[in-house]
Amino acid sequence: MKKTLLHYGFISSLVLIGLITQTEAAEIQPLTSAVIINQNQGESSIDIKNTDSQPIILYSKVNHLDDDNLDGGVIYPSPAAVIVQPGEVQTVRIIYKNNHSINVEHLARIIFTGIPNQKESTGQRINFLVGQDLPIVIQPGNQPPIKALWSLVKWQQIDGKLCAKNPTTRVFRFDNNVKILPTGQYIKFTTPYLLPHQQQCIELNQALPAHAQIHFDSISVFNYRMLGHDVTVL
Repeated sequence: MKKTLLHYGFISSLVLIGLITQTEAAEIQPLTSAVIINQNQGESSIDIKNTDSQPIILYSKVNHLDDDNLDGGVIYPSPAAVIVQPGEVQTVRIIYKNNHSINVEHLARIIFTGIPNQKESTGQRINFLVGQDLPIVIQPGNQPPIKALWSLVKWQQIDGKLCAKNPTTRVFRFDNNVKILPTGQYIKFTTPYLLPHQQQCIELNQALPAHAQIHFDSISVFNYRMLGHDVTVL
């Protein structure tokens, strides 16, 4: 099984401002590929490097998933906005607060956006906001890690649907475009994750053959792509 670093973390042009004469994009580089928060510590941090030749304004924003309310907790970055000089590294804290203990993992996203400092810009330019979108995994305190989480997910054919169920207390992340063996058909699930105890089902065009298997890639807690799992559909 191969392992590759996955920047889910897509580098994307988010916003366009200015007048058309010259382009300018602020370049930022996270020095890790995921943010992991253990509730016992209540926070984590990530270093962001300004790889541009000009100062940038670094904005940090947490995005909540529609289906995960973080068990009523609050999460926010600090600082939310800061000027970072060329070649310098800025540490951003991500803080999670809850008035009770959580029993399962939670998932959110954080977007880091760098824009050129307008005071440093000269002439008429197009300023692109370039963002890095990374996962935040919030873990319960004092729970041991689960090895090979992908092997615990249950794949079933139920009433003409292919269902994937995560029976664990951990978030399962995967490439949601899975391949059916031996037919070679691809099926895309709605989201690239299953929250703890969550089940997701997709309609099948036709019934799967006996002993069909699912071929998929999972994503580790540290945002590595784990290549090539084959599991039998129950």
